Order: sequence, then C-alpha cells, then structure tokens
Amino acid sequence: MSDKWDSRFMTIARAVASWSKDPQAQVGAVVVGPNRRSMSWGFNGFPAGVADDDRLWHEDKNEWMVHAELNSILNARRDLTGWTLYCTKFPCSHCALAIVQAGIVRVVTYPMAKTPSKWTESHLRSMEVFKEAGVELIIHHERAQEPETPDE
Repeated sequence: MSDKWDSRFMTIARAVASWSKDPQAQVGAVVVGPNRRSMSWGFNGFPAGVADDDRLWHEDKNEWMVHAELNSILNARRDLTGWTLYCTKFPCSHCALAIVQAGIVRVVTYPMAKTPSKWTESHLRSMEVFKEAGVELIIHHERAQEPETPDE
C-alpha cells in the first residue's frame, strides 16, 4: 500500500483509540484486507461484560485489558492471511505473536518510545518475532497533533 493509504488507516486507528476508556493509554488498531475494503478495528479495554470501573486506575489494569491489536483480530472473525494491521502504539510481544499467528503480513505503527519504559523489552521482542516470521514492519512517522509521551 502507499503512504497515502497508510496515513488514512493510521487516522482511523487514532480515531478508534479515542474510544478506549483507559485514562492513561488509549490505543487503537485497524486490520485491513489487501483490497482495502474489508476492515476490522479494536481498542484497548476490558472484555465485553466486564465493567469499566475503578480498575481502570489500578496498577494491575493490564491484567484485565484486551489490547487493541488482539481486539481487532478477534473482531474480524475471519481469516486475516495477507492483511495489514495499523496500530497507534508499538505492539507488545504477546500481540506480535497473535499478529503472526493470524497470518497478518504487514504492520504499520508509530516508533517505539524514545524513553525506556516497562514495554521496551517486549517491543524489542516483537521486532524479533516480526523479522523471523517475515512480517513487514513499517514505522509510520506522521503523527497526530499530540505531544510525544513515553508508553505507559
């Protein structure tokens, strides 16, 4: 796909991220078919049926969260072989495994945070997984009008 299409789908992923109720890290992901007509999206949040309550503020909230990338894969409910995933945060290693297993061949995302965080090791492992599995990783540098902050 062209940079024009990558920018368009990253804009959609940013819009989907705004649907998350996570007060610290809103993440969005969109998986798009090779024809650019089939699409599925997801944002980080608690599973369906689990209340968006004060756990959103707890330190262990990630133990309750379904990541945006996984939500977009699960919401697709179809074979994703040959598809592209667009996400607003660099995928963690667990999501990278799901991305590869789903047959997604291309990931477009923003760069990893410049400041080391609790996610740095996981992001580096994701890069290894993508490389070994032959998933094309595209770092998209066009940013939304928002300040750069390290990953939570």
